[in-house]
Amino acid sequence: MTYAGFLVLLCFAVLFSKHEKRLWASGKTPFAFVVYPFLGLVFIAVFIAPSMGFRTLHVETLLVIGLFFALFAVASLSLARIAGERARAPSRLEALASRRSWAAEDHVVTNVEYFALGGILLLVFGASIASRGIGVVEKGMLGVGGFESHLIGIGVAYFVVAASQVGGQRAVRTAFSLLVLWILAINQVKYLIFVPFAGALLYRWVSGQVSTWKVALLAVGVPIMLGVAVYAYFGVSAAVSGVALTSALVTKLTWHLIGYLVAGIIGLDQLLLELQPVAFGGGGLSYAFAPFVNIARFIVGAGDYVNTVNPLYLIIHSSDLIDSNVFTVFGSLLYRAGWVGAIAITLTYALVSYWIWTRWRMRESALACAAGTWWMAPLLFSWFDPYFTSFSVIEILVILSLRGSVRVPHLVRRAPGAAVETGSAPA
Repeated sequence: MTYAGFLVLLCFAVLFSKHEKRLWASGKTPFAFVVYPFLGLVFIAVFIAPSMGFRTLHVETLLVIGLFFALFAVASLSLARIAGERARAPSRLEALASRRSWAAEDHVVTNVEYFALGGILLLVFGASIASRGIGVVEKGMLGVGGFESHLIGIGVAYFVVAASQVGGQRAVRTAFSLLVLWILAINQVKYLIFVPFAGALLYRWVSGQVSTWKVALLAVGVPIMLGVAVYAYFGVSAAVSGVALTSALVTKLTWHLIGYLVAGIIGLDQLLLELQPVAFGGGGLSYAFAPFVNIARFIVGAGDYVNTVNPLYLIIHSSDLIDSNVFTVFGSLLYRAGWVGAIAITLTYALVSYWIWTRWRMRESALACAAGTWWMAPLLFSWFDPYFTSFSVIEILVILSLRGSVRVPHLVRRAPGAAVETGSAPA
């Protein structure tokens, strides 16, 4: 039954994507961003993970996942109906590769900004970078993280633009990106590494600058390369500390890597099995709007911030006792808000995502699209956990929105033969 349930989900996804292409004149929609990576991980959870000792997925869980997909489908249909004929307007972003515009090439982050911000990052974190650690930088709550956490947020925002942009400033963008990555890596802020990379890849794919087969290859290859890098780094560290890197240890690390990939889906399965969620949950709204709740409490000095890390840990691999406190986007909302709250908040999230997407696809440059790119990227990780509940995600969104709406007139290059304009260019 589980195998049949997976095939039903796959058929539903393919058929609705075909319908969406008629609605929006595009198949690169939030529904696709959510559903197809999710189905890839469901495939692993259904067909591969059980043979590795992970708990088997129940068919009822696939029904709940289908409900999650359906909510995004409803959002798509609703916004398309409201937009009417405008929904089928040609996407400027998707035509970028075939129609280079001066606006797209000129609306970029300047080298001065990269050098200035990179210099500040080196000044603040230089000594710690040299010793391979920057201490503990708290993420997710205003009032908990200090100056360094917000500075990293600015660095991540500029990293999104640097990684998305294809041409120009290659050396400067590469150096800046490596600096930000190193700061994030030694602090083990995994989602702030994955999300910007995924967003940049998504922007390049939607704009036609990277083909679909390359995206699929990178989606498979990058986790493998990451695993190899982890083993290589662990091997050096183990050798220095005198720990033998045996095949048993490597196998255990591999199991944990697979556990990370299926943690949300199997975690949702165990949540439905063990917890039996109620219709209404008391903490749903404060969880969904945690960034805004926490900033309000910080302003009035109330403290008692909403913790967006789920306190419930459920076993997903019996023999190795691998556990999970992530339950997919819908599952975490279900845990906090109950069935009614989870459905309402998920539908709202889907509607907001489609609303942002309709504006994102009508822009061109990496900088102008950066805020929308950042919002779209977590949709690719809906199989893991919500990210919109993190203050860092909202903070970076605001930074990108503000910077994307500003031009630097005296550094803007005009197309040959263009008339000289007075005043600032439009945002």
